[in-house]
Amino acid sequence: MTLIIEAIPGFVWRSSTDGQLTFVNSRVFEYIGVPLESLRGNGWLEYVHPDDRTAAIDNWMCSFVTGAPLENQFRLRRADGVYRWFYVPGLLRRTSDGQPTQWYGLLVDVEDRKHAEDVLRRTETQLARAAQTATIGELAAAIAHEVNQPLSAVVATAHACLRWLSAEPPNLVMARQAAERIIRDGKDAGEVVRRLRALFKRTALEMSPVHVNEVIDEVLSLLEREVL
Repeated sequence: MTLIIEAIPGFVWRSSTDGQLTFVNSRVFEYIGVPLESLRGNGWLEYVHPDDRTAAIDNWMCSFVTGAPLENQFRLRRADGVYRWFYVPGLLRRTSDGQPTQWYGLLVDVEDRKHAEDVLRRTETQLARAAQTATIGELAAAIAHEVNQPLSAVVATAHACLRWLSAEPPNLVMARQAAERIIRDGKDAGEVVRRLRALFKRTALEMSPVHVNEVIDEVLSLLEREVL
């Protein structure tokens, strides 16, 4: 049995029912660089990364107390001082009548997978930020478009009003109509800003009756500005 375990191309460990490490195969020695005596009992914790020890102990104690399969993961120090991530599964072996005998488990090097996961997370974060930036850019362009429409109309109508007033004689009727359009377009711009502020404040939706003809007139007015 020992020869079979030593031939396995991986790290193998065994623990007693009281939670103490009793065996590891030679590949573990080669990786850590210390004999079994240094790992027996809880000596193996000395080679677990300090930041991972608490979680490693908690997971082991939970399985030890309940007998549930072990699902551990921590960084283990190599002989040269480098830490690598390991996935550490374990199962409690029982007799035919259900009495626990020993724990058997593996140490699976998952450093490359963890690195790939970290790269993936960073890439996802960068993509999310890029998407957010693109969304903000699109929103800014839409806001600028919505505000510029009535403001452009105000400027154009103001020039028309000046022309009517500068005529000989001044065309007060047309100038008055132009001034009224300036007031209307200025209110439209203010309404766009008010709606945008309400959107960003996430205020409750306002329900109010509207006249269909007024909505149609507003749409036609917007389309007319687009054509111009």
